[in-house]
Amino acid sequence: MEKDYNFFPLRCGCSDFELFLKFLPTVDYGTFLCKIEQQNSNMKTSDVHLWRDSLKSKFIAVSLLYEDVLNQIPIWKSDIELTKERGFCDDISQVILLIKYETFLNSIYNLCETLSHLVRRFYSKANLPHGFHKQMKFTQTIKDVDETYFRILERVGWYSEVQSYRSEATHFLSGSIFISDSGEPGYQNKPYNERQDALKNISQDNIKQHVVELYKKVCSFVTEFSKHFLLTKCNKDKPIAGFCLRRADGRTGTRTITLNDYLCGKPPTCIAFEFDCPHEEECEALNKPSSRKN
Repeated sequence: MEKDYNFFPLRCGCSDFELFLKFLPTVDYGTFLCKIEQQNSNMKTSDVHLWRDSLKSKFIAVSLLYEDVLNQIPIWKSDIELTKERGFCDDISQVILLIKYETFLNSIYNLCETLSHLVRRFYSKANLPHGFHKQMKFTQTIKDVDETYFRILERVGWYSEVQSYRSEATHFLSGSIFISDSGEPGYQNKPYNERQDALKNISQDNIKQHVVELYKKVCSFVTEFSKHFLLTKCNKDKPIAGFCLRRADGRTGTRTITLNDYLCGKPPTCIAFEFDCPHEEECEALNKPSSRKN
């Protein structure tokens, strides 16, 4: 007999970032309150789902663009070989590599900016500076509010290139791709910015090596950030709910779990309506529908 339902198993191997997004709704309710955009309305609602979706999509963008850059490099190399053979070649693959590399840097900027504004929400009364770069510079202010976050920011020296690329003038001045001595694609850009801490020149002799190292550092930062605020801002005893089963007739199964229970490896709690669950024998959830019939 063909099954008339879809079952969604509980994932036990979530990354710290995934866990942070999953339990973000358990943060103090006032953190994400915002006014409803209606005329003469003083009502407020939570926009936590928007923050969660935004952070998820922006991290996915970084990962996708990372792959895009790496996948474009062999195409660029192939065209370089054609140039050597024919004496000329269309430079479109080089332009595409340049666009993908700069878009990759831009995606890191977008992610970090969103994380910095989230920190402002966490510490709304501390009047923290807007923007990731400014939070890096206001060290004493950050240290007074959250020393662990301050220590995390101390280890993000890799952000200098991202910030310099995003500085005012380079919004309309594109960099260039060149062939390094090793035969690998390199990147060159001269930021036009008068900030004292601005890089005077951006030069990478090996885009592939640099992108791999930069992506690892970004992921490490996101992991540290997520782990810290997961354990300090999320309510470990407040349950979150999620669908575990959806039947063809529209009925659904739902379960809840707290962060404490998840971290301790404890099973979730079933809160589905009382119906015969087709997956009950394999399910490890507590409070199954059959137990509520007794």
